[in-house]
Amino acid sequence: MHQHHEYAFIDESGDPSLEIEKDGVSSYYVIGAILISGDDNLALCRQLAETVRQTNFGEGEIKSSSVGKNIKRRRVILNDLSKLPLVFYAFIIDKQNIYKDSGLKFKKSYIKYSHGRLYKRLYKSFSSLHVVADEHGHPEFMESFKLYLKKNYQRNLFDHEDFSFANSTSEILLQIADFLSGSVQRIFSGKDPRDVFNEFSAITIMLEKWPPSADSLGFMEGLETSEKFDNIVAEQGIMHARSFIDAPSSVDNEEIESQVETVRYLLYKYELNPYGYVSTKEILNHLNQTREAELKEHRFRSHVIARLRNNGVIIASGSNGYKLPNCSTDMDTFVSLVNTQTIPYLKRLSYARRQLILATKGGYEIIPKEKYPDLLKCIESIEEEDFEQ
Repeated sequence: MHQHHEYAFIDESGDPSLEIEKDGVSSYYVIGAILISGDDNLALCRQLAETVRQTNFGEGEIKSSSVGKNIKRRRVILNDLSKLPLVFYAFIIDKQNIYKDSGLKFKKSYIKYSHGRLYKRLYKSFSSLHVVADEHGHPEFMESFKLYLKKNYQRNLFDHEDFSFANSTSEILLQIADFLSGSVQRIFSGKDPRDVFNEFSAITIMLEKWPPSADSLGFMEGLETSEKFDNIVAEQGIMHARSFIDAPSSVDNEEIESQVETVRYLLYKYELNPYGYVSTKEILNHLNQTREAELKEHRFRSHVIARLRNNGVIIASGSNGYKLPNCSTDMDTFVSLVNTQTIPYLKRLSYARRQLILATKGGYEIIPKEKYPDLLKCIESIEEEDFEQ
């Protein structure tokens, strides 16, 4: 049987040094991977990339640094690249937010951690993955990759051919990884406006920012007093989402993985647009890409969203889907949804209960206290209120 190969071309942008106060050291470090599915797409990508290179760079390489701050030119190139049959994934490390007192202040452990996150994600998602990384990468980047593969994957699973270093001069697809990673790095560092991302959002499947920050989009600027709780809501939303992802679970099953992945995806969408809701369908599509057994909508609500909320993750929902909250309006939408859905249900149940109690002269209690103590309390308080009115 012909095996379907997946290819990843990986490059980094920015400096892994944590000493960001030094001149020339970037505040963001980006590891970018372009993922290509199947040999036909690989050949097509090379061919189309070559055209993009000749059109925009003549004889030179496709290189982010050679475009620099020429935004107009960068937009054109990004737009051209977004027509290639590939997807882009980036792991973005915000070095300003790595707590100075954490173990990650030691460069080696932070490099190991961030690369570990990326490779784990890639290798988990694809069973037959060929990885090519830029040999001009920082030595730590290359070492950490080799060690990670050696430690985590036995020979029979990933043979040596499945991982190699190449020179970007001779590998045009590494040039694309360079260009996209460099563009992400410029956007996050504030050198380029955020809307440059629109040029390549069509091919971007994931921008995973670590650590995710509550103020990444500056929504706390110019707050009116009426919005004084907005920053608390946003801060709490991000904080609880983050701690859920970072808390290692002792249980290893698909359901918990789907919970973690849902929170990660909501964080990613929040980074792109803190005001947007994400539909159930979109989250399910994302989760089902890597799951063995397809997750259905009902189970997603009861075993993923409900359990995340039980674990303290604040997820707002409205008619358009779910989101991490970033203002009091999000919470109000959620409360309103619960109110519209729950209160009428309880009132209808209460009416049926009273009818049957009356008909059986108190002999039939449809909500026995020992079985449904909380529900009975709610129903009784609704009945008291009706009685008082």
